[in-house]
Amino acid sequence: MTTSTLRILRGATFHYLNFPSLFGPNGSPMLITTADANNIRESTANGVCHFNAATFTGHCEFAGGTGSLAGLHMDVIVVGINAIPTFTLTGTYYFSHGDGDEGDDD
Repeated sequence: MTTSTLRILRGATFHYLNFPSLFGPNGSPMLITTADANNIRESTANGVCHFNAATFTGHCEFAGGTGSLAGLHMDVIVVGINAIPTFTLTGTYYFSHGDGDEGDDD
């Protein structure tokens, strides 16, 4: 990922764990891997994506993660923006603390 309003995703990679299933009814499991300041890959989040090749659009949901992505919940629409595999992700995200008080600041 080259740009993001969510700083931790800048430089992240998105991996299809079962690419052939991406176009099927169950979608493909996905893995986001982020890079720290030294470009060491260490934080991950799991999700699932569905993609329609005919419309060049899709939908992805992620929940939980490790390291800096711990507690990530992300729901995004995926839209291809040109013939080169370049996509936009538009949607919502939040980080839960796991303490039942997602709206607090501690």
